[in-house]
Amino acid sequence: MGGIYDSYTHVEYLTPITLEDFRMEKLELAISGMSCGHCIGAVKQALEELDGVSVSRVEIGTAELSYDPVVRKAEDILDAVADAGYQAERVAGAGGMS
Repeated sequence: MGGIYDSYTHVEYLTPITLEDFRMEKLELAISGMSCGHCIGAVKQALEELDGVSVSRVEIGTAELSYDPVVRKAEDILDAVADAGYQAERVAGAGGMS
């Protein structure tokens, strides 16, 4: 079929963009005290339970996420990691933080 049909077909598969997509800020954390898969799970669960937070990656010693600063403060995220039993710090130079 022609180019117009292909364009319309492609549009059907795009993810809608919301206002939250524009205000999300990226945050990278260095996390101490993690040593195993259980630690990864505990940190990931603690972060995923926070409204306004979207977790991209959690590995031993690090986490990458995006958060909505209107809904959630960066300090709340650090506190959630601490409540899970680990110490988190913002990685210098990571997006969204000064």
